[in-house]
Parts: sequence; C-alpha cells; structure tokens
Amino acid sequence: MQLGDSRVKDLLRTQWRVLSFGFDRDDLERLHRHHLLHGVAVTLLVGVGRYWDHPDPHLIQRLGLGSLGIAFTLSCLVYVAVLPLRPKAWGFANLLTFITLTAAPALLYAIPVERFMELPRARSVNVAFLAVVAAWRVGLLGTYLKRRAEFPIWLTVVALLLPVVAIIVLLMALNLERAVFDVMSGLHDDSTPADAAYAALSVITFISFISFPVLALAYGAAVVFRWIPRRSDPGPWQRQGIGGLVEKGMSEVSRREGDSEKSGDS
Repeated sequence: MQLGDSRVKDLLRTQWRVLSFGFDRDDLERLHRHHLLHGVAVTLLVGVGRYWDHPDPHLIQRLGLGSLGIAFTLSCLVYVAVLPLRPKAWGFANLLTFITLTAAPALLYAIPVERFMELPRARSVNVAFLAVVAAWRVGLLGTYLKRRAEFPIWLTVVALLLPVVAIIVLLMALNLERAVFDVMSGLHDDSTPADAAYAALSVITFISFISFPVLALAYGAAVVFRWIPRRSDPGPWQRQGIGGLVEKGMSEVSRREGDSEKSGDS
C-alpha cells in the first residue's frame, strides 16, 4: 500500500514539475516505465476528449489512438533529428516518456465550447486553445533538449524548430495543412472556418517555408561542427589568443635587449 501511494505521489510530482517547467536533469534521469504508462494513459484520454462530442468519430478517434500515434511519430522524428548532433544523453524511451507527459494541456480540447457559445466565437476559442497548447508543449520540448541533451541555446533552437517546420512544410506540400488545422483546433463541422484563423495559418505556413532552408543549413553546419574532433591540448593560439602572444613576444624582445646592454657594459 505504501509503495503504491509513493508511486502515485511520484507520478503527480513528476507530472507537475514537467508541466511547470520545473524539471531538471535528475528528474529526467528518473523517468521510468510507470511514468511512460501514466503518460500513455493521459495521451489516450486527450485523444478521447478531442472527439467525445464529435457526431460520428472513427473507432481510432473514439479510443484516442490518434493522439498516441502523433506522440510516437513526433518522438521518432525528434529522436532521429537530434541523434546526429551528438547529445550528451539521448534515448528514445526517455524522449517518448517525456512527450507523453506533456499531453495533459491538450485536455483543453475536451471543453465543449460549442455547447454554450455561438459558433464563430467557439471557433475563436478553439483556435486560442490550440495556440496555447502548441506554444506550451513546444516550450516544454525545447526545455527538455536544453537540459537533457545539454545543447547551447542556438543549437536547441535549431533542433527544436527544424522538425516542427519540416512537418508544416510537408503538410503544405501535400495540401493538408488546413485539414490538420481543423482537426487540431476541434473544428469538426463542414462549415467554413473563421477567416482570421486561416489567415494566421497562412502566415505560419509562409514563415515556415521561408525559414526551412535556413534551419536546414544551420542544422547541417551543426552536425559537421559536432563531429569535428576536438584537440584535448589546444595550441598557444587557442590558449592565449593573439593579444597574449603579442605581449609575450614584446616581453621576450625587451628581455633580450636588456641582456645585450648588460653584455656591452661588461
């Protein structure tokens, strides 16, 4: 009984620390199988909540398996993208566990705002929910990369944004970005969504299209940089810099001039 109570307390503590950005490297090291099971359960619950008021959901949607599939696919993509960057500590199971633990904010999607608001306002609220949840979870993933992989900030930004931008560009190439947007924002009806929401989507898609080549080049450069052998004993140029070498040279010249004067006097 005590073991069960302690495990529940550990799950709740870990869940809170993850969602509040309060987790550290030790918390990530302690993630275990029961944390993964808890994260999977929350992810399935989020998937069920997303479609519980849908008039005719598919069986996969009704069981929440779609959300679990998204979490698994995202974990695979991020794992493969980060692996060539030689992170300090990296494992698929740990990453998958963490991503499932970030699913809880998406429970906002389960709020049936269409039931007590007019449809245009409900759409705006759903889009706002999507923006909040997406920013929250992307921020959590970036913090995970910074603390788990021990990347510098610039490399964390590249490793975080490249998979996200790549997904958006791929959806744009397949002309699926609006369909995915409707699903993610909970717009299940057949009517035309709000123009403002689609305008924001168009801006995000355009920015992703423009930034993808830049991020890809930065990623390639980062991979090359991370795999360049580092000398354990740096030379004098690395240790002292140009200023130190110049100062040392001038001191040596002054010393030799002093020795010459002493020799002349004698």
